[in-house]
Amino acid sequence: MAAPATPLQRFPRLRARAAQLVLVVACLGTVATSQPRTDEVVAEFTGAPVQVTTGTRKVTRQLVVRALMSEDPEEPVLGWVTLEATARWTPTDPTRTERPWLQGRIGDSERSGAAEQVVLEPGGASSVMRRINASLDECLPGGAKSCGWNMTVDFELQPGVGEGTVDVEWKVVANVFIEGTSDMPKGFRVEVAEP
Repeated sequence: MAAPATPLQRFPRLRARAAQLVLVVACLGTVATSQPRTDEVVAEFTGAPVQVTTGTRKVTRQLVVRALMSEDPEEPVLGWVTLEATARWTPTDPTRTERPWLQGRIGDSERSGAAEQVVLEPGGASSVMRRINASLDECLPGGAKSCGWNMTVDFELQPGVGEGTVDVEWKVVANVFIEGTSDMPKGFRVEVAEP
């Protein structure tokens, strides 16, 4: 004997309305619990092109992201950085068709951060690396009227490939905001530079 139908099974409109009500309540709960935050302030840094070779497989650049302000916020300053890169692989022997990978990495030290690899096209064709995002830890200026994050950018060529060079054009974009308020402090600006 089949179990009796529940009211939601007998009345499809009631089931649809119940599903809508659940979604509305979930959305309201999300909005009610989300923290206010300021708009993001964006700064961009275009690094000098780098060359990675089979003789020098890894190239590292140091950057500093700074948030500067005329008055200290009471809430934390945080954000993220994005590394974008385009690479061109030129083997010393143009008849070689191997396709090595190049890894790009951005983080707050040599051991942490986010990395991505791109397979390089032979013959100098451009290979675009997917954007790599890394977070900027919370910072409370505490009277300093600034926050700073030291970042490391690495490009590393796959080991064991035939001789050649990789020319890399790259840039870093920083997005910084203040969480817990929608009020932007006076003079708030962001810079990305080499130290």
